[in-house]
Amino acid sequence: MKPLERYTVVAATVGLIVALASYANAAVLCGRRDGGTGQIADGASLKLRTACKSNELPVDASTLGLGAVSGFIVRTGNTVSTNVVLSSSANCEPGEFATGGGVLALGNDGGLPVMRSSRPQPDTPGTTPTGWRVTEVNSAATGTITATTYVVCAVP
Repeated sequence: MKPLERYTVVAATVGLIVALASYANAAVLCGRRDGGTGQIADGASLKLRTACKSNELPVDASTLGLGAVSGFIVRTGNTVSTNVVLSSSANCEPGEFATGGGVLALGNDGGLPVMRSSRPQPDTPGTTPTGWRVTEVNSAATGTITATTYVVCAVP
């Protein structure tokens, strides 16, 4: 798997893990098996299940190329408000690396937030991301928008 493809799978996987972490009956993260290689298929959706189906394989941190990761933690950046456009970031602690991120954006007094970008930082190919940055715009003629950026960090 190429580094960019692996990063995409990792970001999607961690987002899924965080979103479904409270699903009490789930025991394993499963990905569709590629019939030709016997490995997780490139671009496969990952699902949290009590057991993998016959055409799936269990997925763990080493399968995703994360090596020895002891866990994941969600960190937040500052909450920012504006009436036009805002960019905000959230950063991992030293030694951690970013696996995904996003934003919670709200409109106030008629404001209507629209996401323009959501990306790792740094976003230079071949670098290890250590944070997440988003850009939001108020698409309404009135009101303000408020945004808080989130980053999911892998803890070695």
